[in-house]
Amino acid sequence: MIEIKDGEFVDKVEQSAKPVLVDFSAVWCPPCARLKPTVERISQEFSDKLEVFGVDVDHCPELSTRFNIVSVPTMIFFRG
Repeated sequence: MIEIKDGEFVDKVEQSAKPVLVDFSAVWCPPCARLKPTVERISQEFSDKLEVFGVDVDHCPELSTRFNIVSVPTMIFFRG
């Protein structure tokens, strides 16, 4: 799973030819840490069909606000 920043979101997610799963999380979040290995497995297992990116909500406040992220972990699936 590749971590992206605010400025990369349009290119990496919105303009992706593949469906995209975005994991909004934070370093200090225990549930996020427990979920991370599963997200990594999804990223590897479905790499031919799906892009998987991570967004650290503390480093990307614009994205967190744009998608109304009020708790972590939050996962959003983007298609088309």
